[in-house]
Parts: sequence; C-alpha cells; structure tokens
Amino acid sequence: MRNLAWAAPALLLVVAVGCDTDRGARKDLPVEQQQLDETDAHVYLMPDQFPNIVHKCDGTTGIWTTTDRNVWIMYQDILCDGDGSGPVLDNIPGAQSAVTE
Repeated sequence: MRNLAWAAPALLLVVAVGCDTDRGARKDLPVEQQQLDETDAHVYLMPDQFPNIVHKCDGTTGIWTTTDRNVWIMYQDILCDGDGSGPVLDNIPGAQSAVTE
C-alpha cells in the first residue's frame, strides 16, 4: 500500500508537465505574448551537419544562432540592409559583446 502512496502524486506531475504549453526557447514568455514569425530564415549547413547556423532578419537587425544554442544579435546587420554600424550582442559565456566602430 505504501508503494501506491507516491503513485498518485507522480501521475499528477506527469499530467501537469504534459499539459504545459510553454516549451523550449519561449518557456519563460507568457503564451498570450508569443508570436510565431514564419518569415524565411537562411540555414547554413556545416559539412559535418553540426553546428549548423541560422540567420534571420527583423528589419535591419540580424539574428544568428547555432544548433549549440548560441545567439548573436547584430544591429544594423549588413545582410539585413543595415549599414554595419550597430553593436553585436551575444550569449556566449565568457565572451564580451563586440562594438563595431
């Protein structure tokens, strides 16, 4: 009987996690504030298929990411019709944000 005492809470936990609608990169953003951007992204496949690089534009801001979950945000990205004058922000631990002059 003691073995069944933990079964009900465990089952409730599995159901609660299965019904969670916040997944992946958007898990911290409330569902009502999430927007799906279906514009084209350019995927650059590496010869060994890993880590691949994806580039997407949002106006003149370029967003770069890898399958290793590294992200760079390039303001005034030349590939997004910017002039290349903006800063570059990254999320790589130990790295410093680069500012182009």
